[in-house]
Amino acid sequence: MKPTKKKLIALSIKIRIVFLLFIIIVFTSVLELSTSRWSLHRSIQAYTTSIQHDQVHDWAQMIGLLYSQHHSWSILKHDLLSKHFSQLDGMILGEKGFIITSSSGNIISNLPNGVITSTWLSSPIAVGTHVIGVLHVRPYSPVHLLTLQRQNTVSFTYFQLFILFLVILLLMLLGVPLLNNILRPLEQLALAAKGIVQHNYTVPLPDVQDEEVQAVVQAFRSVQMELLAAQTARDTMISNLYHELRTPMSIIANRMEAVQCGLYELDLQNILIIHDEILRMERLLGDLRQLNDADAKALHLEYSPIDVCAWMNQIIELFKLDAKVGHIELYLYCSPNLSTLFGDERRLTQVLINLLSNALRFSPKGKKIVVSAEYHPEIEGHQFSICDEGIGIPREHLPHIFDRFYRIDDSRNRGTGGLGLGLAISKEIINAHGGNISVESTVNKGTCFTIQLPREHLL
Repeated sequence: MKPTKKKLIALSIKIRIVFLLFIIIVFTSVLELSTSRWSLHRSIQAYTTSIQHDQVHDWAQMIGLLYSQHHSWSILKHDLLSKHFSQLDGMILGEKGFIITSSSGNIISNLPNGVITSTWLSSPIAVGTHVIGVLHVRPYSPVHLLTLQRQNTVSFTYFQLFILFLVILLLMLLGVPLLNNILRPLEQLALAAKGIVQHNYTVPLPDVQDEEVQAVVQAFRSVQMELLAAQTARDTMISNLYHELRTPMSIIANRMEAVQCGLYELDLQNILIIHDEILRMERLLGDLRQLNDADAKALHLEYSPIDVCAWMNQIIELFKLDAKVGHIELYLYCSPNLSTLFGDERRLTQVLINLLSNALRFSPKGKKIVVSAEYHPEIEGHQFSICDEGIGIPREHLPHIFDRFYRIDDSRNRGTGGLGLGLAISKEIINAHGGNISVESTVNKGTCFTIQLPREHLL
């Protein structure tokens, strides 16, 4: 079976990384080998120079002793020098080439003939405390030191090559598996990213222990969850929108078809039915337009000063008759420290009407609804609350209560007039005012919506 392109790319990345590590190790090892050899050479050279100086000093002392015995330089003429120390520590002085000068600088002996340069080694020849001459020896390297240097260099080179081989072996045995552990999560993240491009948000992510990679994985997981939630919400919205538009369109189409077939007369009653469904679609499209404007940050607000207590009384008056028919007590409380509210009165009225309508719709007979408006210094703004003693909202539904087209159960459906957009629109309006809306509810005890508007929207 031929390897896939994806596997070839992954393999190519691994090969490049391993090759790069190999080059780095080889370069580092060669650099270290060169540096170590240079340092070893310098150390042996320094040691050799020290040995040479000591050797020349010993020869000078020996010549001084011979001179003191013969009281002349005849030792050089009669070859006594070779007789007394033809070889010292394995090194023959005559083979090195030397020049002896007197204390005045005259050449006493030159064997073989040579010219003293700055590289020659020198040591004074003394008898007692009196310097009688200077010994000059041509530069040389002791044979045993040369042998030692060569042996150490070869041994050190073999040792360095062995270390290099050991490091490369460890790289293959330990580095490659470690590299696989590092690249495998990245490959899975790449697949997850490709899945996001293809709108697949369920590609599994790697479970890693490394904190840095784990942070990246967590970021990918958050993106996946948010996109999946957005896709689910979009699919749900499209499905609900289709359902909401299909129902009135079906009613209109069936009624018109029945009129055309002569099953119904085109009387006022049928015209009113068709008109009601058209109005229902118009309201739905208007609500969707508001939500679309809110999403695009284009929700237009017309700010004006609002007398809060008078404004709230006007809204309550709209619902007194419905409350009386439903045998529900409706109360309004306005705190005495209220200040003038600065906001879009039409939009805010839409919010309160929607909340009051829901409270009346789901409050049994004999219950009460309390609407209050207060100024809270701690939030530096107004707080409005609409609290009822109705059927309540189950706790698991509270996080989604402001979602678009969200309904709790069949009791809140088209039959009761709810499209699942009222609370979503209310939240967008309050957010556009810079405020906040929240809900608390207990099943069979009631629900309380709270609206807070900050200082910047006050006069």
